[in-house]
Amino acid sequence: MLRNISNTQLFIVLIALIAVYSVREFFGKPNRSKAFKANIVEIDTTAVTQVQIVKPGTSFKLKKANVTWEVYENEKQLAKAEASKVNNALTELLSLKPSRVASRKEEKWTDFQVDSSGTQVQVFEGENKTLDLIIGRFGVKNMQARQFQTYVRLADEPEVYACEDFFGASFPSNANDYRNNKLSNIERDSIISLSYTYPADTSFSLVKNGNNWLIKDELADSASVANLVRDIASASSRNFNDSFNKTGKKPQYKLIVNIAGKNEPVGIEAYQESNNWYLVSTSNPESIFSDSTLVSKLFVGKSALVQ
Repeated sequence: MLRNISNTQLFIVLIALIAVYSVREFFGKPNRSKAFKANIVEIDTTAVTQVQIVKPGTSFKLKKANVTWEVYENEKQLAKAEASKVNNALTELLSLKPSRVASRKEEKWTDFQVDSSGTQVQVFEGENKTLDLIIGRFGVKNMQARQFQTYVRLADEPEVYACEDFFGASFPSNANDYRNNKLSNIERDSIISLSYTYPADTSFSLVKNGNNWLIKDELADSASVANLVRDIASASSRNFNDSFNKTGKKPQYKLIVNIAGKNEPVGIEAYQESNNWYLVSTSNPESIFSDSTLVSKLFVGKSALVQ
């Protein structure tokens, strides 16, 4: 029977098969915007020059100036940013891997919080915007196995992706998250003396002598001093206050921390104004903190340290 089929007929059949295949390719498969993307974040972290983060109630930018990063709010420089925190945030974005497409319907964006209620992250490399991502709702996939997922969407595409093991809420999305939040960053064992200046005659000094700490000739309680030294060595706060101006004002409390092998001590001052407490430190002079709890931890009385 095949012998009766002419070459012309075979050619016609071949053309028909090609036509059917082409129709299936163009109409039977999803187009590019509907195709699953194994990688939705493709950025060169070394080339990033700006990151803009927008979410309900807040908007700020991180801008790179030479080798340093700066935080901007309302186009005004707020403070320097810690490069390590910016780099960690960019690395966390690179770790984002979609496992499936959760939806392609725009009406579902609100359910997954990948609309204006989400956190929009825009990354620029020079003048080129290389990422425009919306981080949405976090969900638990398996509570017993501690598996979770976060829904994300590229701003110019309809697909909502479920990304397993990506905890979107942990992505730093406040300006203060990128600032230096340390009042001091001292090696605990290097502290050799603490000098407190208080009102009236309540000032005192705590001096290390071998394995002991002394207030004048009185032996201090080792456990109490150990807790105090630990708190001072790594004192930090997220309660920034950029409106307080200490010019012309005298601190209520002052602490001088002397460090072995260093000529310059660390100074921490506490100011009180309208029942609010403000902290400044020579370790981080550009930041002012409003944190009464930290004041009570760092500035203790002599009676709390003696045996």
